[in-house]
Amino acid sequence: MGDSRAPVTQPQRKRDAAHHGVFKRTRVLLHEGPDDRCIEVGQVGVDPLLGSWAARLDYTPIPQLSFGGSIFMGNQGQNETIGSSKPGVFTTIWDLHGQFRHRGLELRALGAWGHIDDAAKLSSASSSGPIASRIYGWYLEGAYDILPLLRPGTTQYLAPFFRFERYNTQAEVPSGFAPDRSKDRKLYTVGISYKPILNVVLKMDYRNYDAKGPTKVADEIAIGIGFAF
Repeated sequence: MGDSRAPVTQPQRKRDAAHHGVFKRTRVLLHEGPDDRCIEVGQVGVDPLLGSWAARLDYTPIPQLSFGGSIFMGNQGQNETIGSSKPGVFTTIWDLHGQFRHRGLELRALGAWGHIDDAAKLSSASSSGPIASRIYGWYLEGAYDILPLLRPGTTQYLAPFFRFERYNTQAEVPSGFAPDRSKDRKLYTVGISYKPILNVVLKMDYRNYDAKGPTKVADEIAIGIGFAF
């Protein structure tokens, strides 16, 4: 039986690539004696249609330690008209992250910062408060897998953890607008994670919010389950 599908022409391939963007991933291994150091460049992408790009760089100097950063830059206006213009809404988001693992100890840190152009135009058209021109957030987390101490040789995982977060999704707003101070928050989380098998995790934690301003944020108890595919 013949193939009834229409052939894909070269111009069509170019249009598809322009619509969906270009995505590349590269990994470079640096073998320097027994350390087996690794530099990984991942999620390097370009979207010609929106004029945006993203990149990530990670470095592993020793097997227990890795750190790196990533950045996204691009227009997010989606060709929408606000007033008599179509603002580009050029957005920059970047982060620094690191992780250390040794035996049962796990330490993590991450910080992210963002800047949004044309926030004044967006805020003037918003009915739910101003759009921030600058945002940030970071956290520190520590955990320890105690199950090997209780059941030597086990492949399961049971780790109490503590995480401190500080974030402000309205760190800076356009002139003439007042920021929502309740968005400037500290968050303290204590909990426990259990992995019966490597790709399944059960978690329970308690979250204590400390928000500025008159609006108080209620504490939470969360129970969840996660899968890794």
